[in-house]
Amino acid sequence: MVGAEHRALAEQLHEEIADALQAIACGELGTDLPTLASETRLLRTCARTELYMVSADTAATIRAVCTLLDAEVRSELPALSHLRFATSAAAVRHLFRTASGLESAVVGEAEVLGQVRDVLRSPSGQTASPVLHRLFQEAVEVGRRVRTQTGLGEGGASLSSAAVSWAEERLAHTHEPKALVVGAGRTGRALAHRLAAGPWARVAIANRTLERATCLAAETGASAHDLHALPELLAESDVVFAAVPAPAPIILRSAVERARGQRPGASRLLVDLSHPHAIERGEHGEGGGEDELNLSTLQDHVEQARTERARWIPEVETYVEAAVDGYVGWLHGRGTMPLLVELREHVLTSALAHAERAGRGLPPEERERLRRLARSIGRSVLHQPTRALREAGTEENLRLADAVRKLFDLPAEADELEQEPATEPLR
Repeated sequence: MVGAEHRALAEQLHEEIADALQAIACGELGTDLPTLASETRLLRTCARTELYMVSADTAATIRAVCTLLDAEVRSELPALSHLRFATSAAAVRHLFRTASGLESAVVGEAEVLGQVRDVLRSPSGQTASPVLHRLFQEAVEVGRRVRTQTGLGEGGASLSSAAVSWAEERLAHTHEPKALVVGAGRTGRALAHRLAAGPWARVAIANRTLERATCLAAETGASAHDLHALPELLAESDVVFAAVPAPAPIILRSAVERARGQRPGASRLLVDLSHPHAIERGEHGEGGGEDELNLSTLQDHVEQARTERARWIPEVETYVEAAVDGYVGWLHGRGTMPLLVELREHVLTSALAHAERAGRGLPPEERERLRRLARSIGRSVLHQPTRALREAGTEENLRLADAVRKLFDLPAEADELEQEPATEPLR
């Protein structure tokens, strides 16, 4: 795995690295790379961009990727200094932890599992990928199991998810609820993406700059408006999320009351994630009661949710490690298969040759009986070596494979396991 994290890099630099890695995965960069990496898949989320590859020469492949990035990315430092690497079991573990939500800035966030699943639906590369397809299948299964069997994803552990969850609970019986997001910055973007995955009949985005609202609306399937449309949008919406920095409130109590009067009896929730407040507060600095949520109260909900989620981390890590062992075991077995086929053919061919020599001059039924006996003895001899090779770990597997070739006088060819990369991450 070669990747970059958004939170560790400037936004422009991360975008350039992400675009270059995507071009590599699609075969648009690096015509020589397919000779080093037989399979490629790209995982791109809002927090990270990671290129997964299958290669017989890890160091050469990483050097090739870094050379391509150095040519495409504008930076005073070499690409190597901006990247994260993991090889073999460490790369498997990293992907499984990512799908489980353990590598997210907000532990347990659910969106990343869908992004891992998207790699299976729309693979970035064009190469056949039996190893990486199975890897991402297992990652999705690990993430699904974590969601269904632990509490790691319960409760809103980010401001945006907690705010939307709060509104969804209160509007659970509202027919076709409508939401309004005021602001298209980082928090507004997170709210819009979270709302896009929910049961909302309509989501509207209002922003000072209509162009920015339009871009976010295109990403999330919402409608875009400027702030002049606020009076009409307030009246139409069941919940208003304010996430816009302003020196003074931009949604006044009088506007809220007028909107309530236009739809008597309708639900009207107010969520203010702005600092300072973007929604004017009531008398004595208070909000409007149980229908309103402010930043301070929301932060208390988030802290409680994060504390609850942290309790599940040890159990989730146990799931991840079991899945890593299972996948690595499958990979080792897959690498051993050519040797097992070769061993089986060698033993059974030798046994049948002896049976043929012993059966010369005998009736056909006797010769067939000898052949059946030879095959039975051959399979009995093969049972323990086959089981040992399939169940052995990486280092033991290499030793056993070498011993089998010597003991059965098989050609000393390098099999797939001898080309496996190191199990430790490079960095």
